[in-house]
Amino acid sequence: MDQIKNKKDKIVQQSIVGIFIILYLFTSIISTIHCVDFFEMTNSRWLAVALAVAFEFGAAASLAAIVVGEKTNKTIVWGLFFILTAFQMQGNMWYAYVNARDYMSWIELFQLTDFTLIEQKSILALVSGTVLPIVALGFIKSLVDYIKPDESAESEVVDNKLKSSDNFTHNTHKLEEKIETENTESETTEPETIESETIESETIESETEDSETEDSETIEDIKTFGENLKREDSSLDAELQQKRRPTAQ
Repeated sequence: MDQIKNKKDKIVQQSIVGIFIILYLFTSIISTIHCVDFFEMTNSRWLAVALAVAFEFGAAASLAAIVVGEKTNKTIVWGLFFILTAFQMQGNMWYAYVNARDYMSWIELFQLTDFTLIEQKSILALVSGTVLPIVALGFIKSLVDYIKPDESAESEVVDNKLKSSDNFTHNTHKLEEKIETENTESETTEPETIESETIESETIESETEDSETEDSETIEDIKTFGENLKREDSSLDAELQQKRRPTAQ
């Protein structure tokens, strides 16, 4: 389920990006074509085309730098953006003014009949020409904002990394303290262990000596008892022999 959901989200994101790109390409290409006639008044055909394309991409790049650029000089970028956008608007207004026709119904709609013909065409060129580059730059701005990573997500990732590093440092300190405590306890218990082992060995030696002494005393008692038995036997034999002698006589 998660894979299907991620796949759907990816398709939606790619579709939105594709729509923004297509809309920007349409509006920017039309705006570039309009600007070609404006630049062609003072340049040859190929130079006019080159200037129109350069101004279009320059305005888009300036806007993108304003949105996501952190190391750029904002004042210079904003200045370039306004200059390039103003030239684009002027080129589109020129194209609309030169090619304006069948606009009397529009003049009547907004009740501009009291203005002169030049004023009417100027107002129509202003309305028709200034909107197109602004719309194109609006699409590129929306595209950049959509693609730009979320700052809150980045800050959350940074916070998580900092927390994990802090936890790692804290755990390392705790482990070091535990190791030091164990080393201290082992150093304090080693003499006690040695003393207890010494006492145990002395106790064992004393018990061994006592047992050996008891064994030797037992052996001596047995020997003494045996000698006493021999003496009693010999005395009994002597008595028997004395008793036998009178009966024999």
